[in-house]
Amino acid sequence: MATETEKFRNNMNLEGDAHVNSLMVIKYPLWKKYGERLNWLEDFSPHVSVNIARSPERKAYSEETDRWGCRWIYPLESFDGQCIGHPVASWADLARYEPPNPDDFTDWKAARERIEKSKSAGRVARGGTDHGDHDVVKPHQPARVSELIHRSGGVLLAC
Repeated sequence: MATETEKFRNNMNLEGDAHVNSLMVIKYPLWKKYGERLNWLEDFSPHVSVNIARSPERKAYSEETDRWGCRWIYPLESFDGQCIGHPVASWADLARYEPPNPDDFTDWKAARERIEKSKSAGRVARGGTDHGDHDVVKPHQPARVSELIHRSGGVLLAC
């Protein structure tokens, strides 16, 4: 039987078994409205993992500035927010931007252990930043990719 990693690679190469596993996330505002009536989704399909947020992650309309210098507003009682300000308005600002030191907020030993545990169990090792998995470089600006990765201390990945 194929491991999760082998299945992932096969699916990425369009050589899988015609089943693509997915993740569905139910955020708190939906849970607040429908509650227990959503529980059946958790066992809906072996090909769909369901994560239901049963409590608010923050107050609606709260704002905060993160460690990267980005200003966020959260219009709902859920995880997703909208960035409404950032410290790098132009490429010229990038040279003056000082990103946070990942050593100040990353437990590298624990991260390494999680990755090794996933790999040894045949699972796909995953990770991210507090900004999630977003494109940080637009395709029409490839000359800045290495500079951006260097300035972020290698924490950011260009997609």
